[in-house]
Amino acid sequence: MSSVLTQEGDFELVVGDNANTDETVDILRTYLSDRRVRVVRSESVVPVTDNWMRTMRAANGDYLLMIGDDDLLLPGFFSRADALLRRHCDPEVLTFNGFSYVAPGSFAPGAAAMWSPRHFNMRELAAERELPLDERRAIVRDMFRFRVRFPLNMQLTLFSRPAAAAVPGDLFRAPFPDHFALNSLLLRALRLVVADERLLVVGVSPKSFGHYFYGGHQRSGVDYLGAGSAFPGLIEGSELLNSMHAWLLELRRTYPELRDVQVDRWAYLIRQANYWLRQYEFGVITAATLIHRARALRPAEFATVLIPMIAYRAARIVRDRARGRRRTYISDSWSSLEATSAPSIREFAEHLPA
Repeated sequence: MSSVLTQEGDFELVVGDNANTDETVDILRTYLSDRRVRVVRSESVVPVTDNWMRTMRAANGDYLLMIGDDDLLLPGFFSRADALLRRHCDPEVLTFNGFSYVAPGSFAPGAAAMWSPRHFNMRELAAERELPLDERRAIVRDMFRFRVRFPLNMQLTLFSRPAAAAVPGDLFRAPFPDHFALNSLLLRALRLVVADERLLVVGVSPKSFGHYFYGGHQRSGVDYLGAGSAFPGLIEGSELLNSMHAWLLELRRTYPELRDVQVDRWAYLIRQANYWLRQYEFGVITAATLIHRARALRPAEFATVLIPMIAYRAARIVRDRARGRRRTYISDSWSSLEATSAPSIREFAEHLPA
């Protein structure tokens, strides 16, 4: 909150308090004398999606930014974002980049702090530019092949009220509210600009979904979000993949231009197999669990999915050992992370180059 309230500009900060019973209430009370701060509190815990929608509806700004309590705005956020908007004649949506910071103990007790110089690799987007609608539609269609070419973190997108209103129904929907929303904005915004400027720090803390995802406990993470996935052909494994499959189906139900787009079954299965083998390699699951999951594959799927993936994983292990690289569950899934001595996101941000 301090990283927001120390900014200059005309803005408000709307805080969604989802029935917190810890020190959150006392912390928020210290900010209520600031006329820019408004708190929307739920007296009983509601799903994350409902909390996001309630908070968004309470906001009055022309542009909206959704950030979590483990994120941090860098100094000059609003002036830099405003300069980007003006440079491109005020598009309805602006997507930018950020640094990543993983707080100590986020992935496991005693784990060191880590960081990444870019939260998302925007090289393919060739930022800074406006994305034409046909390219945006192609990006969404690639999602159905589980190829993610656009950052799916809501923190990295500033969107206007008209852009949100152009989405039929709620902007945020389960199981991953930001994923549905961002694909909806790609499809419905009149104009969308991308830029590789890093305007904030995306944080991961022991209370983040990232803690569960990168710590190998995705089921707990989905429970934390108050969401779940169910669809024909679901395969046990990565909850993130299963949730992606679910919101892809929701996109197809919502947008007529996607009615003919099929979720790529092979792309889904090959990624599930990769997840199983990664979990087995690093001791998250047993051989018995791996065999149980593999039995869910049809014979043809076993031959075209699991066997090639075993060969791929084995080749990676041999290559990394030959290069002297230390393999860990975290580095295997988030390779750009590096260690940092910064004990908090605030101190990390204070030592970033200007």
